[in-house]
Amino acid sequence: MPVNFKNSCPALITFMAGPEKIEFEMMKIVPKKDWIDSGLLLIAHGRAVCEARKPKCGVCPVKALCPKMGVVT
Repeated sequence: MPVNFKNSCPALITFMAGPEKIEFEMMKIVPKKDWIDSGLLLIAHGRAVCEARKPKCGVCPVKALCPKMGVVT
């Protein structure tokens, strides 16, 4: 069962075009055995750290990978 990465962490994936492309790109880099867990972890990260209205970039463990890091919100 593929992971639904579509709503996981908008700031990390906004540079890609379309939810299907995002999902397929993530499926290339995440081992199949980790699809479900990684999807759940990304969703939890999005809810706890990468909130749409007020992201907590200062405490984000993946901020070095984020194209939105440093953007004033």
